Amino acid sequence: MEVSLNPPPETSLHDPVTHFVDSVNNLCDHVLENVGDAEMVGIIIQNEVNQSDKPIGFNFRRTDQLSPDVI
Repeated sequence: MEVSLNPPPETSLHDPVTHFVDSVNNLCDHVLENVGDAEMVGIIIQNEVNQSDKPIGFNFRRTDQLSPDVI
């Protein structure tokens, strides 16, 4: 699955970091709602604008070991 995060709306009271954290929390909730504890999940975060930035993330791990705090 590939997901792109949009910047916060200009009318938003959230700063970019809060917007990112909230988005990751919502994404994790959505992706993991129908996944068993023994399923494997990996995440890579990449900057599409500046390709020279290295992608960050973690290798596959069981979903019961994954939480938004890990990210």
